[in-house]
Amino acid sequence: MNKYYEYTKEWKKNNPEQANENKKKNYASTAFGNINHRRDYTPEEDYLVLNSDLTDRKLHSQIGRSVQGIQVRRSRLKTDSFGLS
Repeated sequence: MNKYYEYTKEWKKNNPEQANENKKKNYASTAFGNINHRRDYTPEEDYLVLNSDLTDRKLHSQIGRSVQGIQVRRSRLKTDSFGLS
């Protein structure tokens, strides 16, 4: 494991209330209420999800998808490209 991961894991262990608050704040700002909820991804969105240099949070603002949705879509696209589905 890298040092940042270890530090983050230790910080979350020592600050559970703050970590939970941060998680709720992030989820609330990026989860539901976008106009693309339950709409199929376009080929352009798939390209951005796989190839963009933007963070998932910035990509969320650009394409109107949730951060979690972007992460799930990227995982599914990579799995499909390796024929693992």
